Amino acid sequence: MLLKMPRHAPPSPLEVRLLEHEYAILQGLSLPGVLCVYELLRSDQGWCLVLEDRGGVPLPTLLAARRLDLDTFFALTLQVLTILAEVHHREIIHKYLTPWSILVHPTTGEVCLTDFSRAARTVSEPQASLLLSFPSSTLAYLSPEQTGRQCTLSC
Repeated sequence: MLLKMPRHAPPSPLEVRLLEHEYAILQGLSLPGVLCVYELLRSDQGWCLVLEDRGGVPLPTLLAARRLDLDTFFALTLQVLTILAEVHHREIIHKYLTPWSILVHPTTGEVCLTDFSRAARTVSEPQASLLLSFPSSTLAYLSPEQTGRQCTLSC
């Protein structure tokens, strides 16, 4: 089991909202390559999201331990793209894909996506309700639509 808990005690309303949102998204998303959610625990001591543990490590941890050859790089990339295609097929956008949200099993190479706290259901969620703060460290991984950095071409 993986336990995801807010960084602060007591958690901020935003942290609680993100855990609740991730729980709601993952409850209806049963896919290979996406961690299963078991429970959202709430108590006087805090909040905790209980997730499946498939033995993966975050991609940056794997890269710090070893250099990937091209075959391994492309195999991992293909798995990420396949998982994202299935997620999108179910009309969900991850919206927070960073190297830290990609888990790789060190021996089998199995890839799993995690951190659906900012994911959006493309059909049922209006964009205004999805405007949540993003840590500045993830700015490099956000699409231009999420940051407001859109450019228009003038002819």
